[in-house]
Amino acid sequence: AFQLFQGFVRDLLPEELHAKFSPAHRVAFGRFSRLWTEHLGKTGNARVRTLGAEMAWHVIRTYLKGMQQPGEAALDLDGYRELPRRRKTVTEDTFQLVYDQVWKSWYQPFCDEGNFWDDQDLAFAALSAPELAASVPVVFCDEAQDFTKNELELITRFSVFFRRRLDARLLPRVPIAFAGDPFQTLNPT
Repeated sequence: AFQLFQGFVRDLLPEELHAKFSPAHRVAFGRFSRLWTEHLGKTGNARVRTLGAEMAWHVIRTYLKGMQQPGEAALDLDGYRELPRRRKTVTEDTFQLVYDQVWKSWYQPFCDEGNFWDDQDLAFAALSAPELAASVPVVFCDEAQDFTKNELELITRFSVFFRRRLDARLLPRVPIAFAGDPFQTLNPT
């Protein structure tokens, strides 16, 4: 069966979490971009205005939330500095600007107060759910360039092979496949 990622993950969550992840409260990039435009009308910060919704979304999705670990806060500047150079796609100044002027002062409070969520919240809830069982024999993911680190970790946990000890020679035979093209990203990640 083929399913969209959000619906598949939401269905795996315990029933009591389904209301928290109502599709009407989901923030995808299109909604974020519209909210961003409204937010810019309320802020006088010229640096934030030049940042752009795409860059802010990229930093929030990829770093602040996409690398968040269970029991920990969103990645901060010290955590960003510790990342290997090849994992960094923005300057420390850009990261800090998004962290302070977008994440802390606007987007996080907006989501918390209005019970809004994005795909990273959904992935995080699934990663934190101890009862989430690996139950999928074969995993094929298209548009893999749009997945964050946490989403990729979650996808591998779906596989029945996740908890098995396999000889390294057998790893290429595990039926998990990703297809994607970084030049065709839908979410600026």
